[in-house]
Amino acid sequence: MRTRTRPERKPRWRQAELRLCRSQCRVQHAPGGRGVRLGFAWSARRGPPRDPTICRPTALRPSTVERGTDDQRMALHAESMPPGVRALVINEVALLINPSADRGRGLRVGVEAAREFRRLGVTVDVLIGSDVSESAALAAAAVERGCRALVVCGGDGIVHTALQAVAGTTVPLGVVPAGSGNDFARALALPLSDIASAVAVVVTGRVAHVDLGRAGDRWFGTVLAAGFDSRVNDRMNRMRWPRGRTRYHVAILRELASFRPIPFVLEMDGVRRELEGMLVAVGNGSTYGGGMRICPAATLSDGLLDVTVVTTISRVKLARLFPFVYSGRHVLRPEVLTFRGESVTASAADVAGYADGECVAPLPLTCSAVRGALQIVIPT
Repeated sequence: MRTRTRPERKPRWRQAELRLCRSQCRVQHAPGGRGVRLGFAWSARRGPPRDPTICRPTALRPSTVERGTDDQRMALHAESMPPGVRALVINEVALLINPSADRGRGLRVGVEAAREFRRLGVTVDVLIGSDVSESAALAAAAVERGCRALVVCGGDGIVHTALQAVAGTTVPLGVVPAGSGNDFARALALPLSDIASAVAVVVTGRVAHVDLGRAGDRWFGTVLAAGFDSRVNDRMNRMRWPRGRTRYHVAILRELASFRPIPFVLEMDGVRRELEGMLVAVGNGSTYGGGMRICPAATLSDGLLDVTVVTTISRVKLARLFPFVYSGRHVLRPEVLTFRGESVTASAADVAGYADGECVAPLPLTCSAVRGALQIVIPT
């Protein structure tokens, strides 16, 4: 007697994923600029799935996904969350791309990231500004209209732009690294070179509160530098060659030729210090310049700023000191001073402060740590 076997039935999320196609793509000019927003819709051939989130098996296990609201699904998913993070069901994102990051790599990575989001069933509004001010306007508009998450694709510069829009709000920030430095992504242990993994971090939806630094009216995520480093940043931003970390090294060598020590005045938690030095770095995070651990003990969760001061040394010694910054061992040298506090005011003549690689304002600047100012999507 022949036994009839029923064919194996694919999971619901897989059936829905197979019905997914790019049936509609909306291109709109952003208000007052040339930025564009690209939309995505489900195919009407067989109708949308009952729940868009079932197309993301990595976000919620299919066995635990039931019909209901996002809040109900979030409650189910939150049971497995470790302390300090919360669940988030993300079915749409605003993707802010810096097309000039790493000399065009940002645009290529952004296109691939948008494709990966859509493959996982997430609706994507792609935002591309023609310059920093337009990118900032697009980010602010996305947050104002209530996007589920603002995801940036680029380096620390576009992260800095996005922080001005999302800091202090309930909109979480996601990061797909595509810059030459990626220090903010490095501080959060995000995938730096795998686009699919970076997108998966956003889609799985685990959100934590981290600290931000505030300098004047600007937010920053990594390090604010003044002195030799700020002048290196200024020179590097004017250079078109070479690419990546090497450009920072070349800028260092060129700036060394003419640099002289700077008289600084530091006021930290009510204590005033006058000193002459080569640079002052105020760290919310530990690294800048593509992995240089200038404030090696800084973390994004202690509510404090770490300050590193390189006192007056010869240019030859300064050049020899920089290789040790990548490991953080430079703080063991007697010419390097470190402090820690909730706020610090740095003053000097004819010196600008650079935060996240972007020019903030001339000194004096008062920097403070703001605990839990940012909601960020982190790896599970």
